[in-house]
Amino acid sequence: MKNFMRNFLDGMRVETHNELDQFTRPASSLEVGNFRPSNAPNSSYIGDVKLQKRGDIWPEFHGKPLWPLAQLNLTTAPFRPSGLQDIEMITIFVSEYFMEMAGNVVNSHEYAPVGGWYLRAYPRMSDLEDVIAPEHDSPIIATEARWRKYALGDHPTLAISGQSITDQNREDPIEEIEFDSVQGTKLGGWPNCLQSPPWWEQQQSDFEYVLQLDSMPEAEWTWGEGGTAFIARSKKDPDRWALDYQFSGR
Repeated sequence: MKNFMRNFLDGMRVETHNELDQFTRPASSLEVGNFRPSNAPNSSYIGDVKLQKRGDIWPEFHGKPLWPLAQLNLTTAPFRPSGLQDIEMITIFVSEYFMEMAGNVVNSHEYAPVGGWYLRAYPRMSDLEDVIAPEHDSPIIATEARWRKYALGDHPTLAISGQSITDQNREDPIEEIEFDSVQGTKLGGWPNCLQSPPWWEQQQSDFEYVLQLDSMPEAEWTWGEGGTAFIARSKKDPDRWALDYQFSGR
């Protein structure tokens, strides 16, 4: 009887895990601080941007320099989603008015942001040179970051999937597996949505999610009340990028 029950439960786990596999996406996870920094200009950073292309102008909004939010070296990530395969470096800027963004979509080739955030995407690291940031009043602490060595299997939150995983062969499931989601800042995987899918999913637009920027207490940065931002790239016009963010109560 014990062997029968063991074999039965093992079979159930295989069926359930196979169902879980269809929701699995690889993700590169970012480690912020907590290691000896290299201080290399081409490293990943939170709260700092050290490189730009010659001729680039530091973005401004309402006449003030945007805060450097992140510099992400994608070449050192163990996994990059298809929407980022042609990009080696991303720099992201944000305004103190990000909570009242006038536009959620930016064009990475335009120098004047239309909202409270901005993104630049560089296909080749070799095109970049050092940049000295203008004076700004950013509260974000410049902190070096690095991609963890191995990609992780990521799964959607209930807000994305709309379902839980159970044994499909019984009306009363004997086992239910909660989705294991990769938390923090990451490339690929699934967005860790709190209330609903990002707005581009609800509108069925041509934008495709590519990365998540989490609140990072190590750098004293937070999206609202410990929230998370999601960034997508247009499949029709790769220079256009969209942002959505969620936090408790929003």
